[in-house]
Amino acid sequence: MSLIGIKKKVCENPHKGWYIHYFDNGIHAYGNKLAKDDYLEDFPGLDHVYLRLAWSYLEPQEGKFNWEIIDKEINRWTAKGYKIAFRITCKETGGFEGNGFATPKWVMEAGAKGRFIEKSGRTDWEPEYGDPVFLQKLENFHKVFAARYSGKPWLAYVDLGSYGDWGEFHTAASSRKEWPFEIIKKHIDIYLKYYKNTQLVISDDAVGSREIQDGSSEKLLAYILANGITFRDDSISVEWYEDKFGFSTVRSPELFDFVWEKYPVVLELEHYGPTIKSKYI
Repeated sequence: MSLIGIKKKVCENPHKGWYIHYFDNGIHAYGNKLAKDDYLEDFPGLDHVYLRLAWSYLEPQEGKFNWEIIDKEINRWTAKGYKIAFRITCKETGGFEGNGFATPKWVMEAGAKGRFIEKSGRTDWEPEYGDPVFLQKLENFHKVFAARYSGKPWLAYVDLGSYGDWGEFHTAASSRKEWPFEIIKKHIDIYLKYYKNTQLVISDDAVGSREIQDGSSEKLLAYILANGITFRDDSISVEWYEDKFGFSTVRSPELFDFVWEKYPVVLELEHYGPTIKSKYI
């Protein structure tokens, strides 16, 4: 018996590797920068395509869905052997068309409470995350979305994205308000109800960024772990996080001790533009 070395191929392991933010802060970055025939085969270890986009793109009118936005990318990339991951958000920032109402405008017009946030020359609408109208419309959407996509063999995971700026479970770029444990639990429960055959992922900010010292961080951590949800961190190489939390730029590394042996964990790098200008390059 002899060993044969393979010099030109990178070994691929399940739940280990890289991914591309194909949709990020809208539906125009970063996938639109790729040539149509570029499937990133020259990036060893890249195993899934990440689609983060606002709810409003997918349900522009109540009960009328625009699945083509994501279906064309699912079909394109899964045909090449890649998996897909989702985060559907309710609050975005940036100048992309449609981001001002990441939660569809018709939800506000149906009576959901919220507030307009003016910042950096833009105006975005932030929902009242515990509002019953908002929560009911949100649940209706995820019921349909999960029926269509949950459990598919190509689905790597679904991020909980319904709470906070960019779905990161904080409101640092909007009201800076912290909703209580009971409200955040309602968001978690929507995902638990409908995505029974899918790995769920939540931002570590759901626990680590809370400033209210009322025991809610500990309760959230216990609830997340009890339901098999794993963590992601969206701060890798962000200079602000190095200034606050050290060179690793991870706010709450201790949270990953609870999950890494059982579940995949997800790390998101800083945007390309700031990264190439930073000390990390």
